[in-house]
Amino acid sequence: MKNFFMVTMMFIAMAASALDLAFTPQQMTITGPMTLTNGILVQPCETGITNSGRMSCRFKVANAAEFAVAAEVRTTGPGGGSFYVNIDGEPVEPEMVWEIPVTRSFALRVATWGRSQTNAKPGPKYFHLAAGEHELIVRGRSAGVEVRSLLVVERPAPASHLHAGSP
Repeated sequence: MKNFFMVTMMFIAMAASALDLAFTPQQMTITGPMTLTNGILVQPCETGITNSGRMSCRFKVANAAEFAVAAEVRTTGPGGGSFYVNIDGEPVEPEMVWEIPVTRSFALRVATWGRSQTNAKPGPKYFHLAAGEHELIVRGRSAGVEVRSLLVVERPAPASHLHAGSP
């Protein structure tokens, strides 16, 4: 499972750069209490959805498809951190919370929504987008979360022509 996750993360990084849907905080519209420090977006304090900072950017996709959001993030809190995230509308609480595990250095993480009822790790959140212009909206939540870049990437096609080998 770990190898599958690593391959998926590499695919996301390559796909985002190929599609030019990678954004730095400097390219986004940011409101406080989020701040930009040395090119890194910082959420300095714990907030609720009504008093959170906001970062957003507009982007275009050529064809209708499913897309995921990923970010190069660092969390400094003991339990990790979180944001609210959505595309084409303001995020709502508690459904659109992206929980990010602890990362002591910057790491690429794919957005998820909510917690699993079975305590299993939730899978990536995919957004069904029509061709045309869209808006990515991220709102602050946990203190100490930092963002170096955000990515919007098309969902990879399922693997085909796989055959199980004999033991």
